Amino acid sequence: MPRERLPIGELGNINHTRLEAGGWLAYAYYRDSYGKRRKLSATAPTKPKATTALKAKAPDLTPAGSIGNRTPVGELATRWAAGYKSKHAGTVERYRQTVERVIAPDLARLTVAEFTTSRAQEYIDRLTRERGPARARQVRSILTLIMDMAVADNALPWNPMKNTKPPAVEATRFTALTAKDISEIRAHIIAWGQQHNGNGPKRRWQLLLDFTDLRPPPEPDPQKYAPSAGKTSIYKKA
Repeated sequence: MPRERLPIGELGNINHTRLEAGGWLAYAYYRDSYGKRRKLSATAPTKPKATTALKAKAPDLTPAGSIGNRTPVGELATRWAAGYKSKHAGTVERYRQTVERVIAPDLARLTVAEFTTSRAQEYIDRLTRERGPARARQVRSILTLIMDMAVADNALPWNPMKNTKPPAVEATRFTALTAKDISEIRAHIIAWGQQHNGNGPKRRWQLLLDFTDLRPPPEPDPQKYAPSAGKTSIYKKA
């Protein structure tokens, strides 16, 4: 039966041998990012320490400059930002600042392999609570592009960000002005317009009323219409 091939970037079964001079030897096979199978070994005074030393050697076989599943997400984000291009210079600068100030420091200790969909969702949810939904949506968009780069370099089989949920968009609540509100605003504008200390041109408060669509209806012609009893117009001429 043919031997099962090791996945790229993983160690095979770790074996141990006690050394005559004292201490332990740990050894195993490792398949690097080029697919080459290598035998690794490490020694230490105890078996657990020898195992730890052996595992520490495996990432060192990843070619310099390449992306592996042990690459920290913060480092990957920094490398992505350095090469990101867009026809909009403002977008490039905003994304670069977000990576530098938020993503790189937050995810500096998580490797690409450890950044699963559940951890990514937990991170987006925390950003939503701490920095608001707008910032969380931006970070989610950037991380999707960053992890696409990891997939393109075969560091991951799929993008963990694709199955995360974006922050909910809160509906904007509008409150309509009441008739009393409109009357008070109109009265304030008229009063402001009638204040003049003699310096400079008079305030053209009528234009402000027109701009805000608050100009009251014109005074009725007393010769054509009799005003209602007990009611007076709030419109006053300057």
